[in-house]
Amino acid sequence: MIDPEYDAYRNMLNRTRWIPIEQLVDGALYVIHARNAYLGIWHAEKSAFIIAREKLGRIYLFNEYHWDTERGQGDAIVKDFGTAKPFILLDLLTNQPDDLLGFLLMQAKELPYMAAFQMVKALDDDA
Repeated sequence: MIDPEYDAYRNMLNRTRWIPIEQLVDGALYVIHARNAYLGIWHAEKSAFIIAREKLGRIYLFNEYHWDTERGQGDAIVKDFGTAKPFILLDLLTNQPDDLLGFLLMQAKELPYMAAFQMVKALDDDA
């Protein structure tokens, strides 16, 4: 039997529609699909989402780059290893929290992974 969380993960990974970089709002909170998180704050200057990452028992802020991140110019443009696909803008965050890590952890408690997945899945149902 397939684990429902793994099934949700695969579904978001395989989605072909996400919010392009030019439509993202700097400093806003998004539901994303990334290697290490499903919530992230867009940081336009870095073309990355700030996420709360857990590794080896340590939780810290980390950048997950937008799926469409590129570098270079002209014929030398190379797609970087972007790992984050944004799907839903959750909050504009007009006042940036002082403790980003604490804020992201609190948001994850308020919006569990499967609830976020259901929001993304509803996008397909509305299409």
